[in-house]
Order: sequence, then C-alpha cells, then structure tokens
Amino acid sequence: MPEEKTAEQRLANAKSASLEVLQVLLYAAIVALPLSLAAILTPETHHGFLHELGKSFALAGATILALQFLLAARIPWIERTFGLDILLRYHRVMAGFGFALVLLHPLLLSLEGPKWWLLTRLDLPWPYWLGKVALFLLIVQIVSSVFSKRLRLKFERWRALHNQAIIILLLVLAHSWMLGGDLQTTPMRVLWVVVLVGVTSVYGWHKGLRPLLLRRNAFEVADVKQETHDVWTVRLKGPHNKALFNHIPGQFQFL
Repeated sequence: MPEEKTAEQRLANAKSASLEVLQVLLYAAIVALPLSLAAILTPETHHGFLHELGKSFALAGATILALQFLLAARIPWIERTFGLDILLRYHRVMAGFGFALVLLHPLLLSLEGPKWWLLTRLDLPWPYWLGKVALFLLIVQIVSSVFSKRLRLKFERWRALHNQAIIILLLVLAHSWMLGGDLQTTPMRVLWVVVLVGVTSVYGWHKGLRPLLLRRNAFEVADVKQETHDVWTVRLKGPHNKALFNHIPGQFQFL
C-alpha cells in the first residue's frame, strides 16, 4: 500500500508540474504573440531602432497589463495549479514589469529624433492624451500600491484606486488603436478586439457575476470575541445551517 500511494503521489506531482510548465509557457506565448504578429505583418519600417524598440515595449506592456486581470480573477484552473499566494506575488511582480515597459515607450520614442515634444507639448491631438492620461493613472496606481503603508492608505481607498485598472487598460488599448503603426493591419486589430472582449469578460466575472453567486451562500457572523489586543475569534454560521468547510492545514480564508 505505501508503495502504491507513493506512485500515485509521484504521478499527481508530475501532472501538477506539467500543468505549471504548460501555463507558464502559455503566458509567455500570449505576451510574445503581438510582437511576433507585428514582426511578420510589418517587417519593413522607416523608423529607427529606438522607435521600434519603444513600440515593441508598448505592445508587450499592454499585453501584460491585460493579463493582470486574468491573474487576479480567481480562475480555478489557474489558482489550483499555483496557489493564490503565488499568483498574487506574480501579479505584483508583473505589474511592475508591465509598468516599466509602458513607461519606457514614450521615452524611447522621444529619444529618437529627438522628439521631446511628445513629452513636453500640451497642444497634442486627443489620441496622444489618451496615452498620457493612462500613464499618469498607472503611475498613481503603482505608487499607491508600493507605498500604501507610508501613505497610510486604508484598504478600501487603496482598492478603489486599484479598481481603476480597467480604465487604464481601455485608455491604453484606445491609444494604441489610434496611433500604433503595428495595429493598422487587420490581424492585429482582430487580436486587440479579442484582448478587449477577453479582459472585459474576465473583469465582469470577477467583479460582477462571481460576487453575486457567492452571496447566494453567504455566511453569517454569529459572534465576535476579542481574545488579546490583536487576536480576535469570529464565529460564523453557514447558510441554512450548512456546516463550515473542512479546511486542510495550510489553507486560509479571506473574510
């Protein structure tokens, strides 16, 4: 029996590891897809290296920002593989990486020429301002997340700022749709529409439909007792006298 159990555990571990590798490769492939399509569809360019590098950073950064919604949506197929704690840490790291790529986009475009008017002029067409506003809101979001303790932001206020992420992504997608040279081909525009539909669907599930479904089985706080200066006991009653979950050691619950 022990040998059979060990073999089953090894098989389960192997399947889990394979799924982890598959999901990581899938993530990398999605990030690389816009860059690959752009290179195939528009191989010729009259711009210099810095300009093309800035456009590539924008494509990759926008895709990473879109995938942030997928990482935070509590999708079981992804969450069961890595665990919520690892997903949240990865979400935080990729937010910084995506922000760096998006920030470098206007800087690299301005360096070529140079075209500092992209950063300094105010009398620019409105598609440029979509990008400027998106970058400003993204900076606010990054600063409020990294320095939330120093800024003494309450969780509710931080979360309200964090929820503006969907506005930032919509501004980024609209800005790139209007001005992006690589997005003037039909396949790239179709890809951007797929990204938009996918993100809004995931966002609607995470912020709308999922909370509604969870409320159908809401637990009631039956008692709250302070044990020490920083420890509290909260007793919950399940819906319709339903028993509480049987947790496995190491699991946790958001309240």
